[in-house]
Amino acid sequence: MNALTHLQMITLFILIGAEAIVSYIYSLDTYDVRDIRTSLIIGVLSAVVVFSTTGFYLGVLFFLSTYSLFDIQPGVLSWIALFLICDLSYYLLHLLSHKVRFLWASHMLHHSSHKLNYTTVFRGPVVYLSFRMIFWTPMALMGFPPTMIIVTDTLIQLYTVFTHTTTIGRLGILEYVLNTPAHHRLHHAEQPGVHRQELRRRVDTLGQDVWDHRP
Repeated sequence: MNALTHLQMITLFILIGAEAIVSYIYSLDTYDVRDIRTSLIIGVLSAVVVFSTTGFYLGVLFFLSTYSLFDIQPGVLSWIALFLICDLSYYLLHLLSHKVRFLWASHMLHHSSHKLNYTTVFRGPVVYLSFRMIFWTPMALMGFPPTMIIVTDTLIQLYTVFTHTTTIGRLGILEYVLNTPAHHRLHHAEQPGVHRQELRRRVDTLGQDVWDHRP
């Protein structure tokens, strides 16, 4: 788990550095000092909560796995199946975070930044793991090993980090399949008309266009 957390942090800081360089070279208005400071403070608080509760949630997952319906072993098909299930669960959680007031009270922190850049990722809900645990439970009871669940969820989160930028343009045919930076810019848009129109569709998962085909 520590290795995955380190991978997330290293990836994030590499992306922030690359984005800052591009922003400087092309004189883009990507960063605001006060915005960054706030994001970092929230990120530190979130990290403290995550590190102090991760062991508990992992223990719960391993406990639930002892009552699983099946004994699913790691393999190509099981990894693909878990990836799809995990991405769908992440989609549903994010969708509910915009529809259920209790969840929105936590998630709105992520949308409080006036600048969309990779430091926005630090504005994660401090109770994130509690919400994710609800969606991990069915996977553990199905028989997927807890380590597979954590690894898959981490990989999906790593991809969603990539979407939080204004420095990457449209990605051609991938725009029809994946959640891209162009999609996620609409999701974070502050213009009320645009945001309300696109909010339902442009949620934060890798395969968001696969899960949601509503007009």
